[in-house]
Amino acid sequence: MVGSNRLLLVIDNESDAASVRASLPADFSVQNILPVRSLEDAGAAVQAATFDAILLDIALCGSRPGQAVARLAETAGETPILIITGNADMPATFEALQQGAQDYVLWSSFDGNALAQRLTFCIARCRREAETRRRLRETEKLSARFESLVRDNADAILVLDRNGRIEFANSAAGRLFNRDPAALVGSDPGIPVESGETMEVVIGAHSGSDTVVDVRVKKSSWDGDPVLLATLRDISLRKRTERALMLAKQEAELASESKSRFLAHMSHELRTPLNSILGFTEMMQRGLFGEIGNSRYADYLETIRHSGTHLLTLINNLLDLSKIEAGREELDEGVFDMGELLRAAAHAEQPTARDHGLTLACDVGEQSQLLRADHVKLDQIVLNLLSNAIKFTPEGGHVTLSGRLSANGGYEIVVADTGSGMDPDDIPEAMGSFAQIRNPHTRKSDRGSGLGLPIARSLAELHQGRLEIASRRGVGTRVTLWLPSERLVQEPPGARLPAVSDDLSYCNS
Repeated sequence: MVGSNRLLLVIDNESDAASVRASLPADFSVQNILPVRSLEDAGAAVQAATFDAILLDIALCGSRPGQAVARLAETAGETPILIITGNADMPATFEALQQGAQDYVLWSSFDGNALAQRLTFCIARCRREAETRRRLRETEKLSARFESLVRDNADAILVLDRNGRIEFANSAAGRLFNRDPAALVGSDPGIPVESGETMEVVIGAHSGSDTVVDVRVKKSSWDGDPVLLATLRDISLRKRTERALMLAKQEAELASESKSRFLAHMSHELRTPLNSILGFTEMMQRGLFGEIGNSRYADYLETIRHSGTHLLTLINNLLDLSKIEAGREELDEGVFDMGELLRAAAHAEQPTARDHGLTLACDVGEQSQLLRADHVKLDQIVLNLLSNAIKFTPEGGHVTLSGRLSANGGYEIVVADTGSGMDPDDIPEAMGSFAQIRNPHTRKSDRGSGLGLPIARSLAELHQGRLEIASRRGVGTRVTLWLPSERLVQEPPGARLPAVSDDLSYCNS
C-alpha cells in the first residue's frame, strides 16, 4: 500500500467515474480524487497541482492516442499514467504504452483491488525511478565538478595503469611535460610509482631545464579497474629559493666568521703595543726613574693614560663581540656571593660617579646569596650597566645598583638612574651593536662605542638569563638583569629575601 495518494481521474462518463471511485478498497489510502472529463482539463489540472497517478480512459484520446498520451505525459512529468481500456481499444492502448503510459486495466474485467495493486506498483516504481534519476543527476553534477577540478587543477594529475603507463593526464600535466595531455596517454611518465610514497623527482634533466616536482602516488580505481593516482606539484621555484637562501646564509656566515677572525686578530695585535704604552705611562706617572720636571707633562701623561684605557676597553669589547658572534664565548662557572660582586662593582665605580657629581647607591641586603655563574662575565655586565648609567645621568642625579631574589624565581640585578632616559622606540636600537642614541646630556668625553648593552645582553643569555630595559625620556632608565633559579646554589638562612622593589632608597654602601 502506498501512503496517502492524490489521483487524477480522466473519464467523461460520470457513472463510470463514480464506479471507479467506489471500487477502490478501504485500505488504499486516498487523499483526494479529482475527476476531469477531457484531456485539456487533465493537462490544466497537472499544471495546477501535483498528483501521484493519473487514470485515463483511452476513449478520450481520439484517433491518435499515442500523441495524446505523449502530450499528457510531457505535462505530467514523473506522474505515472494508467490506461483504462476496452478490448476493442487494445491497439490504441499499446500505442499509448509506447508513448509514456505505465500500465492498463480492462473495463471488462475491472476490479477495484486489482486497480489498487496496479496503482500501488506504478506509483512505487515511478518514485523509485524518480529517485534514481535524481541521484543520477547528482552523480553527474559531482562527476562534472570532479572532472573540472581535475582538469583545471594547478597540480599535474596522472592516472596510471598497473604497468605505470598514463591513462589520463590533465592540462597541468601537459604543461609540465610540455606535451598535449592526450598525447601523454599510453606513455611512461618516468616517475616512481610506489603507492603511498612522497618523493621529489627531477623532470626534464636531459633538456637542461630541470623541473623539480613533489610526487604523491595513491591507489585508486578508474572505470572499475585498479589504477594509481599520481599528483605532481612543481616546486622548482621553492627549491631555487631554498638554494639561494642557503647560499646567502653560507656567505653571511663566512663573512661573519671572517669579520670575527679579523676583529680578534686586530684586537690582539693592538692590545700588545697598547699595554706597553699604558705600562710605561703608569711607570712615568709613578716616577720610578725620577720625577717629571714640568707639570704639563704630568697632565699629558694622564691624557695618554685616560685615552689608552678607553682604547683598551674598546678593543676588549671588540674581542668579546667577535667571540660572541663566532659562538666561541664560554662560561667559566664557579660559586660566589652575588652581594659581594655587586658591592665591589659599586665601589669600583664610586670615583667616576663622584667625579661626575652623582650619587651612587648599592642596595643588596644584609644576607648573602650564592650563585653558580661566571664571576668575570657577570662583573663585566654589572660594570657595563653602571658605566652606561653614569654616562647618561647629568650632574646631581642618582644611580642605584640593587640585587634581590626575584618574586617569580631566580635573581634580579637592577641598575636604575635618574638620567635623561630615552623613548621606548629607541630601546631596540640601543640593544644593537655600535648603537648611539642621541642624547644632548651625554658628556662628549663619555660617549662610548655602543657595545656595552649588546655585550651585556649576550653574556646574560649565555647564563640562560635575560636583560630588560624600561626607560622614559626625562625620567630615567631601569635595566634589569634576570638570572634563572637554576643559578641559585642555596637559599639564604632564615626567611626568604623580598623581591626587588620599584621604590629604591639611595644609600651608599
